[in-house]
Amino acid sequence: MHNLNCDISIHLHISFIVFEIKKLCTILIRIFFLTVLRLGKGFEMLYAAKEGFYIKDFVIQTCVVLSRIASACFLFLDHILWLHRVKAINVDIKPISKLCNQFWVLSTIINLVRNAYDWNRIRLNQHSKHEDLPAGYVPELLPTALDTVKNSFDLLIPMNGLKYWNIAGVVQGTTGAISSVIGMMTIWDDRLKLQNR
Repeated sequence: MHNLNCDISIHLHISFIVFEIKKLCTILIRIFFLTVLRLGKGFEMLYAAKEGFYIKDFVIQTCVVLSRIASACFLFLDHILWLHRVKAINVDIKPISKLCNQFWVLSTIINLVRNAYDWNRIRLNQHSKHEDLPAGYVPELLPTALDTVKNSFDLLIPMNGLKYWNIAGVVQGTTGAISSVIGMMTIWDDRLKLQNR
């Protein structure tokens, strides 16, 4: 009877250890794939910057390329911060976090410059009856409006992180949610996305 109890106890311990090892393996696999996916986003953005050189309009080409390079830098730094948070590496996060926010601000400001350029093209197109408007790219109203709102809201969070102003957490959450919803809308419906040509 005593041997039977010992066997059951050993079996339970082994089962528990196997369960914990499986759980640990699952967590490590998730962390690995999340890391790969996150790192992939930065490389994807750099590749998108390269494709920006094929845009015909010089102002839009410049804005798209510079914005995507700044976004890639932001993402790579954000990956470092994330790896620190999951205790994969140990770094001084203050300077990295500041630089990360600076690249985010830079990317967003460049996007807003592009929005201003698009609004000017729309204004010229509507008021000059095409007389003063150079041939070529004319942006659409709704995608430009959505992108402008998204970029304006995107600017608030990193500017708050850099202590340029102090925004309440509720406001940050709301603006972040609105920006995310607009981003999802442009993925869902291609007609709402700004065209780069």
